[in-house]
Amino acid sequence: MNRIKELRKSKNVTLQEVSEKTGISITSLSFYEKGQRNPKIETWQKLADYFDVPVSYLQGITDDEVKKNTEDIFYMVSVVLDAYRKVLSEEEAIVLTNGKKIAGKDKDNVLLGFEFAEQAINKYKNFVYLFSSNMDKEQMLKLMTKIFKEDDNDD
Repeated sequence: MNRIKELRKSKNVTLQEVSEKTGISITSLSFYEKGQRNPKIETWQKLADYFDVPVSYLQGITDDEVKKNTEDIFYMVSVVLDAYRKVLSEEEAIVLTNGKKIAGKDKDNVLLGFEFAEQAINKYKNFVYLFSSNMDKEQMLKLMTKIFKEDDNDD
């Protein structure tokens, strides 16, 4: 069973307050708390961010309540990627270390790669937490299966 209700009660907040802060409907939150529905990964992440715990802890899979520093690392990488993307988009061409210049459509593809990398980091940052945690193989497979299954469901 997930820990949404437990965390909400421990922080002494109402479903209404969680809903207002996360943008998740009260009805959905209630279903999630009762285990009648499972959130998508993006929703798990919103709730984990709100309660300041890892997604795996919120889902009741691990007992590690303390967030690893992975979020800080992902944030820094995201900032760096964004900065590179902005700087490179203003240049006429990208000059590689071997002296080769990339311009036009190839340059646009490189910039799209930076944007894709940022999106991937933001969506799947918890996978690094999983692989750096002390979870055994069975727990990890259970969580990954749950995440991919929820990614296919609607809120």
